[in-house]
Amino acid sequence: MLFCGCQHTDVPVTVIHLNQPQSELIFTILHEIGHWVLHSKYACPLQMPWYVNRPYENETVADIAYKAKRALRQKYGKEWQADLWALIAFQMVGTKDDIKAFLIQHPEKIPLFLMAVAALVIIRIGKFIRKLVHL
Repeated sequence: MLFCGCQHTDVPVTVIHLNQPQSELIFTILHEIGHWVLHSKYACPLQMPWYVNRPYENETVADIAYKAKRALRQKYGKEWQADLWALIAFQMVGTKDDIKAFLIQHPEKIPLFLMAVAALVIIRIGKFIRKLVHL
């Protein structure tokens, strides 16, 4: 496994391996910034859907909700969140060639990249609507 980057959990220090392709380096830096932004001491925890968080009187339903919550936290944990943040930021700061090179090297990230594209479109539409409302 190639070492790309890591953060120290107690102090604000990030170590990044610089001997990697430019697209990898951009993603690694953005991924580590994403960890800092999303998982710093004052960050909000992962929001769960209301139907998973609410208390259930029925023991079977409560157990299903607990297992669903645990599965969501495992699947969409800190690494997944930092990857999504990095891919959204990558679209803003990276070139199309860098993004394409990164996705060629990491085809498993394509579904997450498509989610990042959708998120960025939603963010931009929201900003546009807010500007229209304020006019």
